[in-house]
Amino acid sequence: MPPSSREPPSHRFPFESGDRLPLRADVVDLLRRAGVEFFRIPIAPEGEAMKAYFLSPAYIHCHFTPTWVAEEGSALTLLKVFISKVHPEEREHMTAVARILLSSEGYSSDITSNRFRGVSEIGQWCWYEVRMSVRREGDLRICEGLMINVEEQEEARQTLERVAFEDRLTGLGNLAATVRSVERLIGAPAYEGEPSQAELPADPFAIIWLDLAGFGRVNSLLGRSKGDDLLISTAQILRDWSQEGDLVTRPNSDEFVIVLPGRDSEAALAAARHLQQMLPMRMRGIGDLQRGLGFQAGISAYPHNGLDAETLLGYAAAALDQAARLGGDSLVVYSETLTSAGREVLALEQGLQQAIALGQLSLVFQPQVGAAGELLGCEALLRWQSPDLGAVSPGRFIPLAEETGQIHTLGAWVIEEACRLQSRWQEAGLQPPPLAINVSAVQLTDDRLSLAAHLLRCLELYHLNPASLHVEITESGALEEHGIGQLMAIHEAGVALEIDDFGTGFASLSSLLRLPIHGLKLDQSFVREMDSSEASVAILRASLALAGSIGAQALVEGVEEAWQAEQLRGLGFSRFQGYLFSRPLVAEGYETLLRERPNLGPGAPEGAVAVETAAAAE
Repeated sequence: MPPSSREPPSHRFPFESGDRLPLRADVVDLLRRAGVEFFRIPIAPEGEAMKAYFLSPAYIHCHFTPTWVAEEGSALTLLKVFISKVHPEEREHMTAVARILLSSEGYSSDITSNRFRGVSEIGQWCWYEVRMSVRREGDLRICEGLMINVEEQEEARQTLERVAFEDRLTGLGNLAATVRSVERLIGAPAYEGEPSQAELPADPFAIIWLDLAGFGRVNSLLGRSKGDDLLISTAQILRDWSQEGDLVTRPNSDEFVIVLPGRDSEAALAAARHLQQMLPMRMRGIGDLQRGLGFQAGISAYPHNGLDAETLLGYAAAALDQAARLGGDSLVVYSETLTSAGREVLALEQGLQQAIALGQLSLVFQPQVGAAGELLGCEALLRWQSPDLGAVSPGRFIPLAEETGQIHTLGAWVIEEACRLQSRWQEAGLQPPPLAINVSAVQLTDDRLSLAAHLLRCLELYHLNPASLHVEITESGALEEHGIGQLMAIHEAGVALEIDDFGTGFASLSSLLRLPIHGLKLDQSFVREMDSSEASVAILRASLALAGSIGAQALVEGVEEAWQAEQLRGLGFSRFQGYLFSRPLVAEGYETLLRERPNLGPGAPEGAVAVETAAAAE
């Protein structure tokens, strides 16, 4: 811009100005055929001089403005006609450009519009861009510029945008598109250079982040092609279910995000419940894929839960994680307690990853006792002593390990450590009884690491007789076909199989019929309820009879009171485990017990053995 001391040029007849860009008519036509339209129009002030300019050869117009506009002789009329040819979605932007143009004082002011759609010469919407400058000719302000057809460039840009923001399988937006759309709802800039509207109050909206339950089953059992069909069908169902203005995206493999403008978390929860009822019915048209299909979902809302896209989506994902832990078709609305719980779970998961390498894991050993107090066996129990988290309860870290897949590494460590210690005690001549180790049902499903193969390698490595180990599995752990195969291999090698927590699963009889079971461990919940529940006593009595009928031994765990032991003996039980006989012992304490062989019956002296602390045993 020229310095303020410069005076405007003196008045001269505008269309005789030497400052004007000389253009022949054939050059203008050549540019137009190339998609570039040159225009030269007066923009201010209105009056006789402007009318004369419109009727002179100096005036050059683009195809947006018909010839009759020149006869009107008004820049305001021309701009109104021009704006009327702009697509409604870009009309506000081009109106703002027109205002900037009219307020320009000249002196080579440069103005460039964003890309906009306008009516082409063949009557179709086409993308254009306008680049202009304003200068003075006498008393008139003249705008010269180019209107460029950028249809090809815009198509290329949109293609690149589809690659960056579209999920190719379903045609929905991806995670990047989700973030961008949420930012636009809030009023944040959608791209660099776009003005922010954050100072304006944005309308509330809610986010539902859902995860298809049962998709993994379809993908693994029926193949990826069927899994893709399921995702495509789900995407179309969600499109049909959503209303105008709603947003549906697919940020991850079997996850979808639904953004509901103008609604809060309560409305989103109601919408998610309706969708859970409707989805299976809509899925009936795609064969067997809908069986067992449902979803869990997490919900967050603006502005209650956050003021930016990253926070809101992160909180919806945190609520989804909690819903996944709860299982079933759980729906969870985000609250601050989830954030603190999420941090705790994350710290737990990260700590567990390092626990083995840093030597924070150990085994403790709880004796299994006969009716006369003699030592019959022992169960190895996993413990984690973290320097940051303290003694972490197995009830906290075992479910987490199963969820994250870390249970495979932990389980492999338990097997090898149990074999190592059992071998050491045998070599010391202590004649340890069979040592039972727990196996998670999840461990039996891992194709990468065969639990059976690993266990047999450890037996060979430490020169152990397979009879010196027992494997305890939960009822549900024996139900999977792959698990059945591994357990049969373990049994055929000579390792005894026991059903742990018997009576609490859902397919125990099926397991018993298919597996050679050596022992049944009755869950401690039945023991706790013996004095108040006739059903518990009936289950204990029936379980003992069942064990006898299949040639298995029955052991009751969780025996803590003398009256419980006495009543269990009266029912016919002769194998027990629980605090009444011994707390879990650290390795040195169990070794001392093996050397001294004290009587472990109720009322017998505890002996000089190192027991696990009560806090660690919880």
